[in-house]
Amino acid sequence: MPIMKRRILVVDDSRDLRYTLEALLENYHFKIDSVDSAESAMKKMTKEVPDLIISDIMLPNKDGIEFVRDVRVNDDTMHVPVILLTAKNEKAIKLAGYEVGANHFLTKPYDSDELVSIINSCISNVNRVTRSVLSRPTSPKGENRTIRFFKAMNELIEKNINNPDFHYSDIAKSVNLSPSALQKKVLRLTGKPISQYMREYRLKVSKVMLENDHYSISEISKRVGFNSLSYYSRTFHDYYGITPRQARNRQQYMTDDIYQL
Repeated sequence: MPIMKRRILVVDDSRDLRYTLEALLENYHFKIDSVDSAESAMKKMTKEVPDLIISDIMLPNKDGIEFVRDVRVNDDTMHVPVILLTAKNEKAIKLAGYEVGANHFLTKPYDSDELVSIINSCISNVNRVTRSVLSRPTSPKGENRTIRFFKAMNELIEKNINNPDFHYSDIAKSVNLSPSALQKKVLRLTGKPISQYMREYRLKVSKVMLENDHYSISEISKRVGFNSLSYYSRTFHDYYGITPRQARNRQQYMTDDIYQL
């Protein structure tokens, strides 16, 4: 699978600064969108949610602190890391920013290497949290917003694990997102469609059952929502590289490379 270009949204009313950041970050193979106000940024994110936001504190109409607050209360953007740029290294400004959910501050003039390092760290942290959640079939614990989102979704899948007709539109209703918004969010966080996420979740649960329960393989396939035993066996083999029967007989299982950090 090709590596997806990470999308960064730059929010600053200075055209020169936007151009400077675009030129810098494109050299590191990021995909850059830029706008000149918080209002334009929120409108932009209704169409495409970025992987990270870089915003100036001083913006027209609505400042960077208010903008971060809007980002954090929006279900579609609440997980997106935000780096705030400020002309003054003032403690009160930083405290206000951290209180509403900013991830990092950089004082102008910023160091390019430091900025790129922070960007990579923020994106890696989001990926780490996501993969940690995905690596276990049971509901994860934690207070991180991304973890809470996956916890709620995983609990819904778990509750309906034996229902082959359970659809991601049912999840969307419960988490207050449209089906298309949920699809985009899961794809953005995991790199895979939600239907694939749900199928792999069912397979993970079945693997635990194969390890620990005494149900027949046919019964397990039904208990995790597969109507067809042959389809379950084929899907399991495609995912793990072994059949359910081979998995049941093994003491050690193949490493799940998809979720390695």
